[in-house]
Amino acid sequence: MKKILHILKVKDDPSPLKIIQKQAETNAVTVVLIQDAGELKVDLKGVTVWKLAEEGVAPSGPTLGYKELLDEIFKADMVVTW
Repeated sequence: MKKILHILKVKDDPSPLKIIQKQAETNAVTVVLIQDAGELKVDLKGVTVWKLAEEGVAPSGPTLGYKELLDEIFKADMVVTW
């Protein structure tokens, strides 16, 4: 089982969510919402979703800071940005 980290920056593209959900069937998947994607409401089965706290958007739900984001990047086997 791979640890996959997806960093979403864009909110208008539904493609990443389909791919993320499929990967979550056999992998440990984490998603971090940054920039425009910070406004998204993401509810994917088996996927951990974080919002970057320092983006200037009043995030709802679990947040992490830049240091924690860097930790997640180094823990991941694969990092994908959208």
